Amino acid sequence: MKKLLFLAACLPMLAGAEEVKDTTFVVNGKSIVVDVDGDKTNVKVYGKDGNRETKISEMNYIDGQEVERVFVGSPFVPTENLQHLDFSPRFATVWMGMSSISGKVMGSSELDHARYSKSFELGVTPYYMSVPFNKSHSLGLSMAAQVVWSHLCFQKDCAVGEEGGRWHFKELGYRADGNNINFLSLRVPFMFTWQSDYDFELGIGLTPEFRTNAWYRRKGPEGKFTDTYKLNHVGLGLALSWGFGPVVMGGNFGLTPLFKTADGKKAYQTSAYIGFDALAFMKILNYSKDRKKNNKAKALLDN
Repeated sequence: MKKLLFLAACLPMLAGAEEVKDTTFVVNGKSIVVDVDGDKTNVKVYGKDGNRETKISEMNYIDGQEVERVFVGSPFVPTENLQHLDFSPRFATVWMGMSSISGKVMGSSELDHARYSKSFELGVTPYYMSVPFNKSHSLGLSMAAQVVWSHLCFQKDCAVGEEGGRWHFKELGYRADGNNINFLSLRVPFMFTWQSDYDFELGIGLTPEFRTNAWYRRKGPEGKFTDTYKLNHVGLGLALSWGFGPVVMGGNFGLTPLFKTADGKKAYQTSAYIGFDALAFMKILNYSKDRKKNNKAKALLDN
């Protein structure tokens, strides 16, 4: 490191004599690029990855103070594509949540005949991306593609039917063993996200949703009854999220109805979940590995 600082200190004199934009040194198989921009000195270290070079670290010296940035990879995106992705998308890679059917937008009361108990949703996020809005990369827009399986239950003493897109309910003379619907949906959330230096994030946004029809199942003394009922295939929800490190929690509140009932009521889906962000977890692991590599590189430079 002493040699590196000495070279960085000598660079302004070289730049003044020959108008050199930057200078490259090769030390122990690693390329070190030094350039000076006003009172800021940038030192970038590249290592060999086969036949190509990848950035290991970047150190900035401003007014005698050292600021270092370490670039890490992920299991989804090649390392070189993430080298400038300081503002990372924050979505749960996999999650499980509680779900319910309410009678109002963001309502806490359940729709008549709906049952909160044993209703849930499972989701995966195979793709996500983000765009920062400021230089500090603390605020930006994130979006994702999510596949969700919803399992929603109804009271066991009623039968559920659908005709012409309108759902209706009929009292049974017994308690059914299982009375629920299942459906798949594709959610595409667009989130305005704030991130802190301590890996804490908050997000709010809108989620367009594209649904299949619902598969209804009821089991009683007469046997198993199944049918397919029509849902509103396109919907919109309000999405909230917050998290720390790889742990992400959030909620999705339907702004448009899931279906309408025969008596004119509207049903909205509401869910709350907790999940695991694999990208954030891999960044923590890779950051630790890269720190060790950088410490070894600094030790070699000091010798």
